[in-house]
Amino acid sequence: MRAGRLRTVALVLVAAPAALAAALALAGPHLAPHRGDAIVGIPYEPARPGLPLGTDHLGRDVLSGLLAGARGVVVVPVLAVALGSLVAVPLGLLAGWRSGRGSRLLLRATELLLVLPPLLVLVIVVGSRAPAGLVVAVVALLGVPTSVRYLRGAAARVAGSGYVEHAVAMGERRTAILARELAPALAGPILTDAGLRLVGSIYLVATLSFLGFAPIGGQNWATMVARNADAGGLNPAALLAPGLCVVAFTVSVNLLADRLAGRLRGAR
Repeated sequence: MRAGRLRTVALVLVAAPAALAAALALAGPHLAPHRGDAIVGIPYEPARPGLPLGTDHLGRDVLSGLLAGARGVVVVPVLAVALGSLVAVPLGLLAGWRSGRGSRLLLRATELLLVLPPLLVLVIVVGSRAPAGLVVAVVALLGVPTSVRYLRGAAARVAGSGYVEHAVAMGERRTAILARELAPALAGPILTDAGLRLVGSIYLVATLSFLGFAPIGGQNWATMVARNADAGGLNPAALLAPGLCVVAFTVSVNLLADRLAGRLRGAR
């Protein structure tokens, strides 16, 4: 009983940063005590009453920036992973189950996408003033090739299982076999892959924002790090707080996906 409670507490602690970031992405701008562009003090002012984290390089409230800046780092990666999963999971499972000419052609197509430099592609897309929906689609597409290849290998290992062959012998439709037989058996790998793609998407979006190409306009955690890089000796919170937010969110997502995948594997 005690071990079970400790595991539950550990899972809650692991999930807390990711859950908090998701909540801030939805409600953060409404909770901020000041507008994102409001000048409330002198640049790099230390913490004081009313400004618990001080000000940034322009004299804006750091706390308000943190509350409003989650959206720019969270929304695009989450949507991209959801969209990418709708494409990568069926293709990967189908390629692993039916290893024929179609599977080989699919792998060749993914190899063409793998040679594209993701950061350069996104800089071009964002720099051309593409709408946010297109940016999400491009981020999703860039993560599909590795997912297809990984899930193909995982599906190939269970494609010859008795329950899959039984479903084929019973005349089950292809979509039913993928959804009812392969997908539940590979829930752990699918979740692990989604977690890795989410971490990779967060890195891409954060790097873009750091370089000045934020996919969603306005200040976010990564742009705060870039613009307050020289704040260390004046107001360290302006640099450390957003940097820690990015790290905590990324680590939480990775550990949470790994723990949930482990539980799914143990349940089978």
